[in-house]
Amino acid sequence: DEATLIPSNLLAAYFRHDSILINTGSIPSYDINLLFDDGAVVYLNGVEVGRVNMAIGNPGYFTLANAQSTDNQITTFTVPASQFINGYNVIAVEVHQRTVNSSDISFDLEVSAPPPITRGPYLQNLTSSSVVVKWRTSYPTESIIRYGLSQATILASVSDLTPKTEH
Repeated sequence: DEATLIPSNLLAAYFRHDSILINTGSIPSYDINLLFDDGAVVYLNGVEVGRVNMAIGNPGYFTLANAQSTDNQITTFTVPASQFINGYNVIAVEVHQRTVNSSDISFDLEVSAPPPITRGPYLQNLTSSSVVVKWRTSYPTESIIRYGLSQATILASVSDLTPKTEH
């Protein structure tokens, strides 16, 4: 399921992305959603903002993750908007194998601004095969619901891409 394959004998892989943000103060925080296998450290503008399955300290290219993750495990770090700057930002991630014989490294990253929910979410009209989920946000956003048996096993999603405050 990886889009880019890298040599299997690497213990770590390094990624970086440059982006421009304007008016970062209009949103109180951002979520960094990280898909990884086995360990990772995330940096924003040279400052660490998240770590998973990695020991404390500065890991090197030979450092192994201290725990094994499930394939395509997802975690989220919430970062205050004050850590972003108006203009040019750099997000860097290092992904580490758990063992020298590990067969893959998985990585994907998304930065999103969680809408401030002012009411809900709450469930209505529950039946054996459906439920209505409602919530309200303080400013218009798209409506997206991801659902499954647990957070780790998202099966599907439903969305309405028309921005609104009543979802």
